[in-house]
Amino acid sequence: MKFFRKQIGVIIYFLIWVLLIAMFWINRGDSSNAMGFGLLAFWIVLPLSSFVIAFLYGKREGYKKWGIILVFGIMAILCQSLTFDLANTLSSGKIHIPEWKLVFWGAIPAFVGMGLGYMLKKRKK
Repeated sequence: MKFFRKQIGVIIYFLIWVLLIAMFWINRGDSSNAMGFGLLAFWIVLPLSSFVIAFLYGKREGYKKWGIILVFGIMAILCQSLTFDLANTLSSGKIHIPEWKLVFWGAIPAFVGMGLGYMLKKRKK
């Protein structure tokens, strides 16, 4: 139970991530919402949630917390791969592999949040 309390932020992020993927596939028939979904998911919801959760983790002790930045970056690229890339692969038959350089862009909000949380923790000491 202690493990779940310590990792509640990652669990919440994972649930948001799964919800976004499910929303994409449920609304897949309505292609007019694709741009709105892309903007909402990849430019608002995922970056904001990774920023907030990384900020909260940044105020914790230890060095293992910094690995969450890479996790959030990988999860962001996997969200794109399991939504738009997979839909394009299924419709065109051409395989779209993940662009691993996008891990960097998915990790930026988490890095900023972690840094701000860490600085706030050090400032209070």
